[in-house]
Amino acid sequence: MTFHRKSPMEHQTLSGKQWAVLLGVILLNLIIFASLVSYLLTSGESPTPTPTRTPPPTFTPTPSRTPTPILMPTYPPTPPATATATPTDTVESVVPTLSPGTPLSSPSPAPTLTP
Repeated sequence: MTFHRKSPMEHQTLSGKQWAVLLGVILLNLIIFASLVSYLLTSGESPTPTPTRTPPPTFTPTPSRTPTPILMPTYPPTPPATATATPTDTVESVVPTLSPGTPLSSPSPAPTLTP
């Protein structure tokens, strides 16, 4: 079985649809490039852009207020230095220590009110 391969010299013809698409693309390119050339030729008349006028603002400015002064924080006066007490008593002399088996003292009786 042999396969017949077409040589590159053999040309295929285009169908009617393909010719129509090709013609449409060529016309579209012609229109685009013609408009580009005409735009470039007519825009060369004014190489420098003309400045436009800036319109005035439409708001009414309010009068400026006087600025509020910045208040610095004030700190309360520090009390004068006083002499500090030096601890002479130790904890053991203020709080009695109990040895195991020592009975606690009875609480003091509640005060009675007399009318």
